[in-house]
Amino acid sequence: MLAMSPFAPSLLDAMMVEHLRAKPRVALSGNVPRLSEQDENTYALTILAPGVASSDLTVGVEDGVIKVDGETAKSGLMHIVHWKTRLPSDAAADQATVTCRDGVVEISIPKKVAAEPTVIAVKRTFEEVAATADDQDENAKSEPKQYTLTITAPGLSASDLELVATDGVLKVTGKSQRTGAHLAKSFRLPRDADATSASATHVDGILTIAIPKAPEYLAAKKMLIVKDSEGVQDDVDEAPDEAPEMV
Repeated sequence: MLAMSPFAPSLLDAMMVEHLRAKPRVALSGNVPRLSEQDENTYALTILAPGVASSDLTVGVEDGVIKVDGETAKSGLMHIVHWKTRLPSDAAADQATVTCRDGVVEISIPKKVAAEPTVIAVKRTFEEVAATADDQDENAKSEPKQYTLTITAPGLSASDLELVATDGVLKVTGKSQRTGAHLAKSFRLPRDADATSASATHVDGILTIAIPKAPEYLAAKKMLIVKDSEGVQDDVDEAPDEAPEMV
């Protein structure tokens, strides 16, 4: 005959412990999403958000960072997903599409079409420099949102310098047969720098480069959420045949 330990919990004790145990009030999405390349032209991102309704999800992109947020209360539990990551510089966030089905958020982001290198002309005459300075002053009054880069380049003339921007990198090179001076520098441009509208001046051995910010970065963009819980896109505020887009 087996003897029961006097210290063993009784059935009543177990029931009381279970009753008094604090029940969880918040359910968080516990996965760690990873941005990957779906193919050579597209990035893919999958986020688990169990319990979060499509209608409670918002996905936004601001300054190169994509954010996914959602909170849904069900049966006394608050299901929550809050996640963000910085996108690669070649991700076309304004063309991204978002679907949500069965607690899974899938985001597809196409890559930007490779842009042609931008050659920035260097102005050298007094009239050209004065005109550029006037333009920059006017731009500063209306919208002082630009980057300015100053580089010392003694022994080089404006015609010796070459400025080329490609894939977010500005390369500044120059070589003078007359003085033997040379210059070779590279700079990673900010994500919102508009190299296609940049200007440069070279006066008395000082190279000054002005790069305005791209207009689309001045305001936050938000992506439209696609409600697809049953495999069919729900009604949204756009034409039914149009693909989801960032507004």
